[in-house]
Amino acid sequence: MDWRSTFRSAEFLLALAFAAVSVPAQCCLGAQDVTSEDVTGSFRVVAKSLEGTGHGVHGPYRYEFQVEQRVGEDEWRPLGSFRREFLTREHFAMELHVSPTGNGFLLETSIDPRIVFFGVDGAELVVHDAPSALTVGPRGDLRVDGGGKLDLIGRFVLREDVSGARWDTTRADVFLPLAAVVGPQQRREPPSWRWRTVEPHDERFAVDSEQPEWLARMLHWSPAQGEREAETVEFQLRRVVEEVGEARQDAVTQLIDLGLSARAGLRDLDATLARLEIDDVSSGAREALESLGALIERRVGGHDHPWRHLRLLAALRQHPDQGLAASSAARLARILPVDAPRDREEQRAWIHAHGEALRWDVESHRYLIGGAGSRRGG
Repeated sequence: MDWRSTFRSAEFLLALAFAAVSVPAQCCLGAQDVTSEDVTGSFRVVAKSLEGTGHGVHGPYRYEFQVEQRVGEDEWRPLGSFRREFLTREHFAMELHVSPTGNGFLLETSIDPRIVFFGVDGAELVVHDAPSALTVGPRGDLRVDGGGKLDLIGRFVLREDVSGARWDTTRADVFLPLAAVVGPQQRREPPSWRWRTVEPHDERFAVDSEQPEWLARMLHWSPAQGEREAETVEFQLRRVVEEVGEARQDAVTQLIDLGLSARAGLRDLDATLARLEIDDVSSGAREALESLGALIERRVGGHDHPWRHLRLLAALRQHPDQGLAASSAARLARILPVDAPRDREEQRAWIHAHGEALRWDVESHRYLIGGAGSRRGG
């Protein structure tokens, strides 16, 4: 595989809003430990080689990935960890692109044609599959400027062999905190080599056209709504188990629509089935429920409490879908302290500066700065 140079310019790296500020692990140096921070410096991923490091370690490659949040100048708090094996002795390079909302990171390697977004617990939340390496790269206008503005839209570029040479043939914009491809995709071919919009989308990119509208609704979900809908969730779960064919699919569709109300039960599926005293579950029903749980996790990017996750909500104000961006702005106006700024960039900076001091107040259903009787938000 023609792996791009691992020594990229500083300008290119700084342009990544989903930045990987790291030295890629690469075979010419042997296995290396890798540390990458997000562009805000709030989160990082530490990839530690379990086989040691140095020129003599040329695979198989085994790594432990730990996602951490900054809590002080040189202090970090672990959010989750997991291990991955790369059972090869081929040339090996990997890069990590850390989410600025603390929900995980994109991993791309020289030996896997996929680019995968991992949650903090190692769940593969989003997988973009292609027969050639995908590159996370900047759009022409992607910058982190002196005013602190962040453009959270990056670009995937698919390179393929054409007439004996490597060409950038397909490109797609990606909203980095959700690793979600957004907007039109473009492709070019000889002899003109002009970029044209691909309709329908290139199937090698994971695309969920219903995600923006669904997530916009979920941002206004509440635990009280979850309690009201609990019986409906249980009824539809039983239908998935007991029905087949179109009836089962209808129940799945209803649970997707219930969204966060169904999420908790799907996250711990075995415990939910035991609580409902459902013993006999067919392989088809279990597969449907597990796929449903994975869909909901993917749509929320694995974020806990997405309806009050301040970093996520601030990031979603930059989503290209206007309805989702407006929904996140309205939600922030509802749950932030009344004196918090409303301007998008000023609000993002304020959340970054004050987020750790904010506490979720269960009575007013909004964040307060400190205060007794409140608890920390997610």
